[in-house]
Amino acid sequence: MQRLLLFLLIALLACSGTRQDNIVTEPPVAGDWVDSQLASMSVEEKIGQMMLMVFRPDFYNSESYGFKRLVRLVKDYHVGGVMFYRGMPYEVARAVDRLQSHADLPLLVMADMEWGMPMRVDQTTRFLQNMAIGAIGSEEDAYKMAAITAEEAKSIGIHVGFAPVMDVNNNPDNIIINTRSYGEDPAAVGRLGSAFIRGLQDNGIYATAKHFPGHGDTNVDSHLGLPVITASKERIREVELKPFQAAVDAGVKCMMVAHITYSAFPQMEGRPATLDSYFIQDVLREEMGFEGLVFTDAMDMGGITNNYWAGEAAVMAIQSGIDMVLLPPHIERTHAFVVKAVKEGRIPMSRIDEAVRRLLETKRHFGLHKTPELNLPGLEKTLAAGKHLAAAEGIANKAITLLRDDKNVIPFSAEANDTALVVAITDVAGASHYLHPLASEVGRRVPFVRPFLIDPRTTEAEVQEMLTMVDSVDVVVAGVFVRWGSHKGSMALPDTTVSLLEDFFKVDKPKAVVSFGSPYVIRQLPEVPSYLCAYGTESIAVRAATRAIFGEIPIEAKLPVSIPGYHQVGDGLERQKRSMQLDTQINDDRFHEAYAVLEKAIEEKVFPGAQVAIVEKGKLVAHRAFGHQTYYEGAPAVDENTIYDMASVTKVAATTLVAMRLAEQKRLMLDIPVKSYLPDFSGGEKDSVTVRHLFTHSGGVHWWADLWNKAENKQGALEYIYDLPLDYTPGDSMIYSDLGLIMIGEIIEVITGKRIDQLAKEMYYKPLGMKDTGYQPDKSLLPRIAPTEIGGSMNRELIHGDVHDENTFFFDNVSSHAGLFSTAKDMAVLAQMILNGGIYNHRRYFKPETLQEWTSRQNMPEGSIRALGWTTPYKRSLAGSFFSPGSFGHTGYTGTSLWIDPNRDIAIVLLTNRVHPTRERGGMSPVRRAFHDAAMKAMTE
Repeated sequence: MQRLLLFLLIALLACSGTRQDNIVTEPPVAGDWVDSQLASMSVEEKIGQMMLMVFRPDFYNSESYGFKRLVRLVKDYHVGGVMFYRGMPYEVARAVDRLQSHADLPLLVMADMEWGMPMRVDQTTRFLQNMAIGAIGSEEDAYKMAAITAEEAKSIGIHVGFAPVMDVNNNPDNIIINTRSYGEDPAAVGRLGSAFIRGLQDNGIYATAKHFPGHGDTNVDSHLGLPVITASKERIREVELKPFQAAVDAGVKCMMVAHITYSAFPQMEGRPATLDSYFIQDVLREEMGFEGLVFTDAMDMGGITNNYWAGEAAVMAIQSGIDMVLLPPHIERTHAFVVKAVKEGRIPMSRIDEAVRRLLETKRHFGLHKTPELNLPGLEKTLAAGKHLAAAEGIANKAITLLRDDKNVIPFSAEANDTALVVAITDVAGASHYLHPLASEVGRRVPFVRPFLIDPRTTEAEVQEMLTMVDSVDVVVAGVFVRWGSHKGSMALPDTTVSLLEDFFKVDKPKAVVSFGSPYVIRQLPEVPSYLCAYGTESIAVRAATRAIFGEIPIEAKLPVSIPGYHQVGDGLERQKRSMQLDTQINDDRFHEAYAVLEKAIEEKVFPGAQVAIVEKGKLVAHRAFGHQTYYEGAPAVDENTIYDMASVTKVAATTLVAMRLAEQKRLMLDIPVKSYLPDFSGGEKDSVTVRHLFTHSGGVHWWADLWNKAENKQGALEYIYDLPLDYTPGDSMIYSDLGLIMIGEIIEVITGKRIDQLAKEMYYKPLGMKDTGYQPDKSLLPRIAPTEIGGSMNRELIHGDVHDENTFFFDNVSSHAGLFSTAKDMAVLAQMILNGGIYNHRRYFKPETLQEWTSRQNMPEGSIRALGWTTPYKRSLAGSFFSPGSFGHTGYTGTSLWIDPNRDIAIVLLTNRVHPTRERGGMSPVRRAFHDAAMKAMTE
């Protein structure tokens, strides 16, 4: 008790204020806390400080045996530090906090963090393993990865990170290091590892270089046995030790020693480096000048337990220069055995004091003079922050390495492929958790995916069944999931699996084969036509690889290891990112006859000006402006940036597109009664009117009404529409109805809680980059907006910047049947997304089958030209005579139109303000037909 009071008094002198995190930037200056603490400690306490225990961060009742044992180890055996198995953030933080509250001398908290905190804490920011950084070769990314990891580690109460791995992976058969290494070039490993060390330590976490003296040239898992490295002394010093010297030079605070032995150093007598003083004392301390903490690797690994009793192993480790023994088995008995060895003189007290002093100095650095406090708000703000996740995704993207592309098929074109076979090949039985993420990611790009798993249980008959699928798909994506793992004992596909794959890789289909895990697996699959390396089996690797396969990101990384017989360090093909956007390649000479139609119409005063955009096979081949915004003298000329009132093109370019997405998400049902959404629209035959009826203009709803004269506000206008009797039995006729589309807008708002203008912008215009498209254009845009009518039915004088449609104007300029403003170029972008089958710039907006359903004639009633929202060309159609069957589009009352021919990969946008100065004008219909015919002939003849 007296010693505890003394400790508290010294602590109060040593630091003041409330500590908000795990780091004290300025060490205490009042009193020599380390000396006084060391002088007051018993042998038992000192030995306890030199041991690190592990626990599961589960829920523990305070009276449970498991919790009482943990408390006993902390209080009675005085353990100096803890690490934990994997757990959820709150569980880990609370478990650490509870143990800290029971420690007389607060605990050092340590954790593996080679690829970020997910190594030990779920729902934190996951990075790929070091070989990914090696493929990029970027110190900046290594530092960034470590800095983010440190920030998250601090928030959960951690002080020391067991990272980075500084092993040089120069053995392709290494089953325990492999992708954990930065590569096989010692200089690169040292350079990147040092950047990681700086990133951790600059941000408040001690780094631990491991696995000294170098675990890269092994083919035995030290969890299972003792690896023996047979390389020469010269090779060991020039290769294995170089990165560790770089770590020391970078100021690394901790070093972890591996359970490995080297035959070229007879003085080791076959002992693991952990238990032998040569590499710890002679090499690490004396030659390399390391002054920090030295840890064992986990002492419960086979490299130790197969040959030594736990107590004796701990004694040997401490005798050899170890400062802290990690995870000793039978910790109570091991502690007692080491205490006995000290008291009997087998271990000099000076050796114990040397180690404990380093540990106490570390605790003082972290401000562990009082029990740390759990800071949940800090944890909730930091873990998996959006900027952290984005940084991890960016690093994963840059790491993808393309080693082979024999048929030059990478990248795939998502818009050109409808079906894909996705195969996960793995050495783990029943590993469907590998298949599902890969199939899901491919399914975001390709509409139809056929998944297949090949694992050690797969039969030849099953593979033959898979081969029959290949004929019916456009592309194949195969992921090979073979990763390192402790206690696995193998790092390869079974021979039986390899033999089953021979015919599969010979199939002549565009094929992307990705190594998710060990890049060396290509040695078993020499016939693969393409080969990419992702350096990890986790979802972040799957996402990055899929982006690379489909050209969403550039491929620039280089292989950081050699694959004997196949590839050398630095190999890697490069691919540029596919823009997958509308490519401008203007060819005006082709369209002189079509342009002449518009010029003649302007001369004849059918409209004062026009704007055109024509899309053909992914290219903007025409983008022209004609005439002026009005007939006034000095009126601005129409240019490519002039904005037009789209009128009823709104019905498809806003409302129908939003509805397509909602229907695909099963939020909008086409074949249920309208009254399910709008209960006030009911009674008699109204009860049988479906949403499909409204979209096909076949529901019997009256075509139009001057709502501004029928009601005082929008709600009153809606009630007026709901109360109107039907004009005909639903399904009997097709009569174009604005009022039906107005009801669709209300249905959409009921489903989403948002207006159509907000939804269309969020779903389409903003992500597509359609900056000049939307409702209620800002008044600053007036110089660019073509005016429409003068007066109109509401006697509004010159209508300029406000919507022309009176009912929409009455609805505050926003409705589902009119109100959209846009340019021909923006409409061309929208059309190209549609021509791509619902994908643009690598973002899918809807599936091709959704588009097919909504743009096909619904025959409601039989022979109707109406699709869902869209209309289709017909004899004497305003689209002219040359659009092929299956085309679709819409026109607008103000003189606008959008027509799309998916069979020819063509879209034509024509925008005019033909209602200026008055709607009582003729000649627009023949102009539309003549223009479309001339343009289509130019592209089809």
